[in-house]
Amino acid sequence: MRATVPPTQRAHRILRKLGCFTASPRLPDGLALNIGDQLIGGIVSSSSTDPAALLSGTGAYLHIGAAWHFVQYGDISISFPEKSKRDAPLVLRTPIGSTALLEGNRELWEVGRYFLRCRGD
Repeated sequence: MRATVPPTQRAHRILRKLGCFTASPRLPDGLALNIGDQLIGGIVSSSSTDPAALLSGTGAYLHIGAAWHFVQYGDISISFPEKSKRDAPLVLRTPIGSTALLEGNRELWEVGRYFLRCRGD
Protein backbone atom coordinates (compact mmCIF):
# COMPACT_ATOMS: atom_id res chain seq x y z
CA MET A 1 0.00 0.00 0.00
CA ARG A 2 1.36 3.38 -1.02
CA ALA A 3 1.57 6.08 1.63
CA THR A 4 -0.02 9.45 1.02
CA VAL A 5 2.54 12.22 0.60
CA PRO A 6 1.43 15.75 1.51
CA PRO A 7 1.62 18.41 -1.23
CA THR A 8 4.18 20.36 0.83
CA GLN A 9 6.56 17.42 0.74
CA ARG A 10 5.85 16.81 -2.96
CA ALA A 11 6.69 20.44 -3.74
CA HIS A 12 9.94 20.06 -1.84
CA ARG A 13 10.83 16.86 -3.71
CA ILE A 14 9.68 17.82 -7.21
CA LEU A 15 9.48 21.61 -7.58
CA ARG A 16 12.01 23.29 -5.29
CA LYS A 17 14.91 23.17 -7.79
CA LEU A 18 12.89 24.47 -10.73
CA GLY A 19 13.30 28.03 -11.95
CA CYS A 20 9.54 28.39 -12.38
CA PHE A 21 8.83 27.62 -8.72
CA THR A 22 8.90 30.25 -6.00
CA ALA A 23 8.42 29.41 -2.34
CA SER A 24 7.25 32.94 -1.52
CA PRO A 25 4.94 34.15 -4.28
CA ARG A 26 3.19 37.50 -4.21
CA LEU A 27 -0.56 37.05 -3.72
CA PRO A 28 -2.56 38.84 -6.42
CA ASP A 29 -4.71 41.75 -5.26
CA GLY A 30 -8.09 40.59 -4.00
CA LEU A 31 -7.12 36.93 -3.60
CA ALA A 32 -7.62 35.50 -0.14
CA LEU A 33 -6.63 31.96 0.77
CA ASN A 34 -9.27 29.62 2.15
CA ILE A 35 -9.39 29.53 5.94
CA GLY A 36 -6.74 27.18 7.29
CA ASP A 37 -5.08 26.74 3.91
CA GLN A 38 -1.29 26.81 3.80
CA LEU A 39 0.45 28.46 0.85
CA ILE A 40 3.24 26.19 -0.45
CA GLY A 41 4.48 28.30 -3.34
CA GLY A 42 3.76 29.46 -6.83
CA ILE A 43 4.47 28.67 -10.46
CA VAL A 44 5.79 31.67 -12.36
CA SER A 45 6.24 31.83 -16.13
CA SER A 46 9.53 33.16 -17.46
CA SER A 47 7.82 36.21 -18.98
CA SER A 48 6.30 37.49 -15.73
CA THR A 49 6.96 37.81 -12.02
CA ASP A 50 3.27 37.34 -11.23
CA PRO A 51 2.27 33.77 -10.38
CA ALA A 52 0.49 31.67 -12.98
CA ALA A 53 -0.65 29.26 -10.24
CA LEU A 54 -0.52 29.27 -6.46
CA LEU A 55 -0.11 25.94 -4.69
CA SER A 56 -1.59 25.17 -1.30
CA GLY A 57 -1.87 22.21 1.00
CA THR A 58 -5.29 21.24 -0.38
CA GLY A 59 -5.33 22.45 -3.98
CA ALA A 60 -4.28 25.17 -6.36
CA TYR A 61 -5.43 28.71 -6.99
CA LEU A 62 -5.58 29.04 -10.76
CA HIS A 63 -6.25 32.03 -12.97
CA ILE A 64 -9.13 30.82 -15.14
CA GLY A 65 -10.86 33.31 -17.38
CA ALA A 66 -10.70 36.71 -15.69
CA ALA A 67 -10.54 35.54 -12.07
CA TRP A 68 -8.67 33.35 -9.61
CA HIS A 69 -10.38 30.11 -8.56
CA PHE A 70 -9.50 27.48 -5.98
CA VAL A 71 -9.52 23.90 -7.29
CA GLN A 72 -8.73 20.80 -5.24
CA TYR A 73 -5.91 18.68 -6.63
CA GLY A 74 -8.30 15.77 -7.22
CA ASP A 75 -10.35 17.93 -9.60
CA ILE A 76 -7.40 18.91 -11.81
CA SER A 77 -6.60 16.84 -14.88
CA ILE A 78 -3.39 17.42 -16.79
CA SER A 79 -2.82 17.53 -20.54
CA PHE A 80 0.82 17.37 -21.53
CA PRO A 81 1.80 18.76 -24.92
CA GLU A 82 3.21 16.59 -27.66
CA LYS A 83 6.97 16.42 -27.25
CA SER A 84 7.42 17.63 -30.83
CA LYS A 85 5.64 20.91 -30.00
CA ARG A 86 8.29 22.72 -27.96
CA ASP A 87 6.28 25.92 -27.50
CA ALA A 88 3.08 24.23 -26.34
CA PRO A 89 1.88 24.71 -22.75
CA LEU A 90 0.92 22.38 -19.93
CA VAL A 91 -2.88 22.54 -19.76
CA LEU A 92 -4.72 22.10 -16.47
CA ARG A 93 -8.39 21.20 -16.91
CA THR A 94 -10.83 21.78 -14.06
CA PRO A 95 -14.64 21.74 -13.64
CA ILE A 96 -14.48 25.56 -13.82
CA GLY A 97 -12.42 25.73 -17.01
CA SER A 98 -8.88 25.32 -18.31
CA THR A 99 -5.65 27.22 -17.92
CA ALA A 100 -2.30 26.94 -19.67
CA LEU A 101 1.02 27.07 -17.81
CA LEU A 102 4.65 27.39 -18.83
CA GLU A 103 4.39 27.70 -22.60
CA GLY A 104 7.69 26.67 -24.15
CA ASN A 105 9.30 25.85 -20.82
CA ARG A 106 10.85 22.39 -20.40
CA GLU A 107 10.04 22.49 -16.69
CA LEU A 108 6.36 21.92 -17.49
CA TRP A 109 6.97 18.16 -17.35
CA GLU A 110 8.01 18.29 -13.69
CA VAL A 111 5.19 20.69 -12.81
CA GLY A 112 2.75 18.31 -14.50
CA ARG A 113 4.21 15.42 -12.50
CA TYR A 114 3.59 17.38 -9.29
CA PHE A 115 -0.09 17.85 -10.17
CA LEU A 116 -0.44 14.19 -11.21
CA ARG A 117 1.04 12.95 -7.93
CA CYS A 118 -1.11 15.29 -5.83
CA ARG A 119 -4.19 14.23 -7.79
CA GLY A 120 -3.36 10.58 -7.11
CA ASP A 121 -3.34 11.11 -3.35
